[in-house]
Amino acid sequence: MNRLDVFLDRDTKSRDRILAVSVMTGVLVGIACELLLALSFRASANACVIVAVSVYFSKVWLYVRFPERVRSQNTTATFRRRSLLAAYAGSVIIFLNTSAPRRIQAAAIDRKLRQLTQKVPLDFRALSEVKRVLTFASQGKVHVSSEVLDRTRTVLRETAATSPELQRLALSAGTVLVAGQTLQLSHELMEAMRLPRSRPEFAGAAWKFQPIATNVGPDNYRTLPIERSPKSAIMQRIESKWEESPSGPTFLIVSGLQARLDGFHLRRIIFENMDLVYSGGPLLLDHVYFVNTRITVEPGPGAWDFIAAFRPGEPVSFGRKVN
Repeated sequence: MNRLDVFLDRDTKSRDRILAVSVMTGVLVGIACELLLALSFRASANACVIVAVSVYFSKVWLYVRFPERVRSQNTTATFRRRSLLAAYAGSVIIFLNTSAPRRIQAAAIDRKLRQLTQKVPLDFRALSEVKRVLTFASQGKVHVSSEVLDRTRTVLRETAATSPELQRLALSAGTVLVAGQTLQLSHELMEAMRLPRSRPEFAGAAWKFQPIATNVGPDNYRTLPIERSPKSAIMQRIESKWEESPSGPTFLIVSGLQARLDGFHLRRIIFENMDLVYSGGPLLLDHVYFVNTRITVEPGPGAWDFIAAFRPGEPVSFGRKVN
């Protein structure tokens, strides 16, 4: 008991050191819970407090139970303790300077979007803030969780249905949401982008396509290796009566153009650095990738179904026919 009295009354240096280590450890655990385990802010804060308190009282117990070891003035012991503390501080700095910034941004954006979409429908101010947050995430290439994106998409759709005045702003926010999802690449897409590209005229004499845009240059359309149908690419207007070729390119890559999607049947297409418009008209998408592409979705019957077809890093399949 006398040792504890000494610790509480006079040994402020040891007490402050133990308190600092406890708080630092608790904060690191809280950050790890939110960033690595994707726990909620409240759960992460609880874990932070529990770990900090546990470490603090554990260190106090060691201080009182084994004072000759904890408070040893031996030079070697002091050097070891300081070396461990320096290594600990160095690991914290490395962690914060590498993986933490982007993860902290993602966690903050997730939390902000959850807060903004709690009340449905959204008002004009909340819609503007959702769009601002999504724009920040898209420009910073911050990956927002799929759960939060699905929730945000649903809330935007419900809000758009309540008021014509809010519909255009909700669609504008949905467009930003879609653009952000085109920044994530799947394993299949990364492998495909590494393959050698050739011009469409070398894809085979039997294979042909209808260009989706006419403002083309020498490298706007490229093809990847030949495959047997139905694994080959298709780009043609829905009303056309072309017969499908027995073989064709694995993917048709279209890049750097402005185009309208309405009226096309697209299969195994990769749109890269494009500026696209969809107005809710007839459209067939089958295994289509959008990479770093801006997509403007105009008001129309199929607009929100089109937005709902997007998932981060995944190919888009979507069908809308108009009789």
